[in-house]
Amino acid sequence: MSAGRQFSPRLLGTFVFVLFSACQDATLPQAVPTAPPTSTAFERSKDRTPPTNPTNLRSTEVTAFSVSLTWNASSDNVGVASYLIRNNFGGEVAVAGSQASANWTGLQPLETYTFWVYALDAAGNTSVSSNFLSVKLPPPPAPNDPNDATPPTQPGNVLADSYNDGSRELQVTWSASADNVTPQLAILYQVFVNGVLENSSVGVTRTSVYGVAGDNLITVVAVDANGNKSAPGTVAVNVPF
Repeated sequence: MSAGRQFSPRLLGTFVFVLFSACQDATLPQAVPTAPPTSTAFERSKDRTPPTNPTNLRSTEVTAFSVSLTWNASSDNVGVASYLIRNNFGGEVAVAGSQASANWTGLQPLETYTFWVYALDAAGNTSVSSNFLSVKLPPPPAPNDPNDATPPTQPGNVLADSYNDGSRELQVTWSASADNVTPQLAILYQVFVNGVLENSSVGVTRTSVYGVAGDNLITVVAVDANGNKSAPGTVAVNVPF
């Protein structure tokens, strides 16, 4: 052997092991980063399709203080999240997207309310509105006193005027009656033409009726909550042939 530097058996073995390990590591497949799971919020942010509009908005029950509404449900490419109901007085009521109905309370008797509905999805897309629905609320229920035998006062100043449109329709007006128990807003008025009941109203001192050709006797009777009837207020009117 030459007089050059020699490796000891231990040092040589260590060198071979390190070299083998390095080569082995170099041939191992590298880990591929896994994509994070899809975010629901991210998917919603990409949704630009609004729900279809609710249809056939209608009332199912009307009281002096509330209106129950229902409509045909909307559809959406992801899902309807909620419905927003509005009225002409600036009020809003929201219900879940699985609920195609709402009961709106706290309203005022004898007021006319107009309602409409929008559908919203989770991304905030809003549909076109539903049809508009107008509802006139009735008067509050009158107190019922079973011992009340006093009728309302007679309706006064009964007038019947033609609409001047060639028809036999007449607008009938009168002054309000009063009652010892039933408030004026709850008094029922019955309007007769020649003895036949043609129309009625509650708390409102006007209505329309149809006369016959020739002479007509228009009669208005006020009725309280206990069914007591006033003396009739009358007016005669002639309808041309």
